[in-house]
Amino acid sequence: MMYKVIVVDDELYVRKGIINLIDWSSLSFSICGEAENGQEALQLIEKLKPELVLVDIRMPICDGLELIRRVREESEYQPEFIVISGYHDFVYAQQALRYNVSDYILKPVDEQELRKALIKSAAQLMEKQLLSLTNDKPLDNSLLDTLVSGVQSEVALTQISQQLQLPINASYYYMMIECHNQLYGDANYKQTIIQGMQKNADAHSLFKGLRFHLQHDKLIGCIVQATMMQHASKTIEDENLQLIKEWIEEQLHTEVTLYIGRQIDNLVELTSSYKQSIEAISHKYAEYDKGYIKYDNIVNLPLYYFDLPNEVYAKLLLLIEEGNIEGSVQLTESIFNKFKEERYAPSAVQNALTRITISIINTIRQMNGDENNIKEINTALNWHKEFTHPHHIKAFFKQFFELAASYISQLRGASAKGSIDKVKQYIDAHFTENINLKSIAAKFYMNSVYLGQLFRKNYGTYFNDYLLTLRIDLAKKLLRTTDLRMYEIAEKVGFQNADYFVTQFEKKEKLTPTDYRNQLMGKK
Repeated sequence: MMYKVIVVDDELYVRKGIINLIDWSSLSFSICGEAENGQEALQLIEKLKPELVLVDIRMPICDGLELIRRVREESEYQPEFIVISGYHDFVYAQQALRYNVSDYILKPVDEQELRKALIKSAAQLMEKQLLSLTNDKPLDNSLLDTLVSGVQSEVALTQISQQLQLPINASYYYMMIECHNQLYGDANYKQTIIQGMQKNADAHSLFKGLRFHLQHDKLIGCIVQATMMQHASKTIEDENLQLIKEWIEEQLHTEVTLYIGRQIDNLVELTSSYKQSIEAISHKYAEYDKGYIKYDNIVNLPLYYFDLPNEVYAKLLLLIEEGNIEGSVQLTESIFNKFKEERYAPSAVQNALTRITISIINTIRQMNGDENNIKEINTALNWHKEFTHPHHIKAFFKQFFELAASYISQLRGASAKGSIDKVKQYIDAHFTENINLKSIAAKFYMNSVYLGQLFRKNYGTYFNDYLLTLRIDLAKKLLRTTDLRMYEIAEKVGFQNADYFVTQFEKKEKLTPTDYRNQLMGKK
């Protein structure tokens, strides 16, 4: 990081001399402005927000001491100050110390003295910056944030190295730890866990070199000194990785996967190993049967970023709609095998599973259902926030597809009940017409065999028996209340043939229509 500097002196040649005296960038500084008096400097400080101001004591309009006082007492923005003064102003310059100036330099400015003062200021600025970065987080974690982001200043790197007890000129790996359960609550809880791990690691001879780094979601970063993993063979190195994995799982009480960047030979290069560990995470669906993934093992392997074939979605949705649980489980297993074999990227996996979920929601809505009646629907839409291990994701979706199939079956039953009720209402209103099972099935866009089965299931009688009962009941009423002839009654109740009407009436009532009427007349 470069710190911005303003040089304030009323003598132009002095300002230019100071600016040209040293290589500012080598000390993590850059000149951003100049001013010839304190009044101009005040405006520049508000505008440019420099981290450091080099200011002469004696200047017109507003001298250096007044400038410092006004900034300290009136300004929200607080840069560091280095005071420049002549020998005879030394006592005067000492008054500035009560305003917490970083240092003071006597004129004429000496290169080594200025360099020494700037190194001191850089250290103060770095500490100030790190403290502001913490935002109530532990300092070590903020230092690690800075370290993996890339440290440009040697002074800052030295401070970080000392604070973290990590030698600058040593070899390291950056390792990302992914936790596979509901381990974390808020950030404070995460930090408590990490602090406990760090304490236990420091007390353990094998794991003393580990430094844990708070990350987002279910990730914990870890700096591993290479000496912990360097042995005569790759097998032993892998054995040590397994030991570290087992120790971390014991500490966290959960299964974890490790993602390891390449070894780097200097602390300043840690950012590259950090980025590689993140890249290794993108191969998790192809390598999920392993407890750890090393960047060196996946660096040249391509990832698949495209979609599943449309026929896969269609087949899975059909199985779910049909309630074929066994088939949907087998296809889900096949889909996850495809993720692995074709090395699907996490984004491609997320898109695929989201698309399947949305297809199920669309089916439910088309059936006038509410997807929120499936208790796991929100988890299905946001599974990537809850699950991290592909095994757990696969197990969840197998369960979710079963729940979806069950709910769709309920909707289909309700829909069928609604449809058959409408069929019955239609029969009740039109039984005197020339209707039959086939014609009604066609009217309601249903299979006639299915309609017959559905009618019997819901009303406990066959369609033809129900239709005949309606017609015979009306015929009996007409026989009781009118003197219509048999062919007239047959036509009015829906029979096209009077002889067939008589046959059906006798079959159901055990006497002919004429006998039924005569019985009634005889009773009178």
